[in-house]
Amino acid sequence: MGRSARDRPRAPGSWSGGCAVVGYLQLRRIGRFRGARGAALPSGQAAEPPHRGWLWPTALDFLVRDLSMEVASREAEPVKPTTPLLVVTGAAATGKSTIGDHLRARPDLFVIDGDVLGRGAAAMAEGRRDYVAFWRYVLSLCREVRSNGLVPLVPCICLPDQVLAAVGDEVVHFLVLVSEPATIERRIADRQGMSEVPSPEKHVQFDRTLRGMSVPHPHTWERHDVATADISDTMAAATDWANRYSSGTRP
Repeated sequence: MGRSARDRPRAPGSWSGGCAVVGYLQLRRIGRFRGARGAALPSGQAAEPPHRGWLWPTALDFLVRDLSMEVASREAEPVKPTTPLLVVTGAAATGKSTIGDHLRARPDLFVIDGDVLGRGAAAMAEGRRDYVAFWRYVLSLCREVRSNGLVPLVPCICLPDQVLAAVGDEVVHFLVLVSEPATIERRIADRQGMSEVPSPEKHVQFDRTLRGMSVPHPHTWERHDVATADISDTMAAATDWANRYSSGTRP
């Protein structure tokens, strides 16, 4: 035999008395309506006090109100993302996109290349260079990714203050690829099938700037020198970095 409705398991947080309470409130409305349409009493005759179960608040009224407010607040409260944001930065030709491609197959990460985002961002269109507005746009997309329980990873040429000026509740972990002038210039010259870098000297200066920067807690700033490491060492360092920070906890 099937179990009765009272004996069936209920989902956590379900309220079996909901229908009964709705019916109770409907009866209270009916009681008020009927009380308002009662026959007039003869002159001088005192009216009997109203029935408290129909017209005056009872303990159940307050219980219903409190439970209704609690249920409504729980349903209206948005789900807050808890995963962090990973950013790989560095001068041109230091291996940012290569790291993104290396980590792209991981099921816990969602890699979004900064060059692709820049081509579709209004903050970067028609010669504009509003980097904080650009990162607000990037973080709004990453927030959608984080709300699905994934960790967004953005390889992008950026300074930390541009990113952190746009953050809300995000914790950002930076992997900073640094190099040295001769290596940067050689790698830029050797790039094939990619957009031309108009001023390699600007990237040399950018690399020097990154070397002297840091970020406040709880954000992290981890440097990796690609001039002294080969590609396999760089991929191994990036994998280790992603393993340590993709859970959202700082080691």
